[in-house]
Amino acid sequence: RYLMVKVSREFFRHIVQVFQRFKLNDTAMSDVQNYNLHTQESPKVIKPRTIIRDQMDRRAILTFPAGTFMPEVTYEIHISKIKDLDHDWIDPNHAKQVFTVPPTPDPIKNLDQVIVYPNPIRSNEFHRGIIVFDFVPSGATIEIYNVKGELVDNLQVEPSDSGRKEWYLLSGGRSDIAGGIYVYSIQFMNSRKTGKLAIIK
Repeated sequence: RYLMVKVSREFFRHIVQVFQRFKLNDTAMSDVQNYNLHTQESPKVIKPRTIIRDQMDRRAILTFPAGTFMPEVTYEIHISKIKDLDHDWIDPNHAKQVFTVPPTPDPIKNLDQVIVYPNPIRSNEFHRGIIVFDFVPSGATIEIYNVKGELVDNLQVEPSDSGRKEWYLLSGGRSDIAGGIYVYSIQFMNSRKTGKLAIIK
């Protein structure tokens, strides 16, 4: 019986997911006092802010205060006073996990790595009706045109988008568009990237 920790890539959400490889049957799993987080350099303990259990009782999602996790810092997380389904205490020798926060990615500076997906998209069938423009630099503009050359929508990529902009298949952000072929144009500084979108309805 042991503990496995998965650290979310989106560290701005400050989430650590704790997975148990057996079903737990202990209300102590939801007690923040039974989880201790600290860096390897400092013994100062940080307690989770909240704990959410999934319906199968196989996972606890721990949330921590903003600013807890720093890039390239190694942390240890410990659990204690928690029993498994057989009412046995989790072995303290296996109730610790060490993880390192990945470095902050370099900002996207050009359109070289832009990808657009899914394409084609079968709206309301296998997808939510969203096309993603990924790895787009902040400050870029995405314009979408129909085959007549008419502007359908205009999207501005903001720093808060973290390089990922979603288009909800709406004209002007309001009305649904018809199925067909559309053209996108991504503009950033002196660069431009264009392509076609196939929307099947």
